[in-house]
Amino acid sequence: MAIAFDAASSVSGTNVSSLSWSHATASLTNGIVIVTGGGYNWAAWSVSNCTYDAVGITKKFDYVRPSGDKDHITAWYKVAPAAGSKQIVLSFSATLETAAAGAVTLSGVDQSTPLDTAATAAGSSGNPTVAVSSATDDLVFDIVLVSYGSGGTITPDASQTQRWEKESIGAYSYGCSTKPGAASVTMTWTQSGGLWIIGGCSINPAAAAGPPVGGMFLTFP
Repeated sequence: MAIAFDAASSVSGTNVSSLSWSHATASLTNGIVIVTGGGYNWAAWSVSNCTYDAVGITKKFDYVRPSGDKDHITAWYKVAPAAGSKQIVLSFSATLETAAAGAVTLSGVDQSTPLDTAATAAGSSGNPTVAVSSATDDLVFDIVLVSYGSGGTITPDASQTQRWEKESIGAYSYGCSTKPGAASVTMTWTQSGGLWIIGGCSINPAAAAGPPVGGMFLTFP
């Protein structure tokens, strides 16, 4: 069963202790909602929780810039999300100087093992890039954060589909994209000279429907 895009939504803010927004989810077969986000604060902080329709969902990864800066990116998910206009809340342990987050809903996703192992990377120059282990028929998503002195632009590679982007939120820019799976998938964004962190993960497709019991399809005139 092919993974298919349903909807995307996003929000951003400055001096916030949480981000809250509405996401319109269709009635999905083998669905998933994936929430990605990031932020910065001058003191140490963490992502406390994420809820979808007032129910806590599962954290996939939370990555902090290894140089000691307080830049975070994070990803959370829930299979079989309820349909409708649903509120999503991403909560932080402190009031952040800048933050952004978004959600993507998809159908055709394996409900028992929806996501594979995440990959993360960081850099102080060049373009944000991370290599993600994947497979044919999978779909890879990413989340990127770039820190500029006074804000700046980011652009996903032409092989990727941008799902949401928030630029110059304070001095930070954020984005999320997807790309079809292969044995190894490189996710990359162009940017204009900031510090960056990026994370990515492969989404597994639901198994294709097989023949009925007995191994035969019946046809009638």
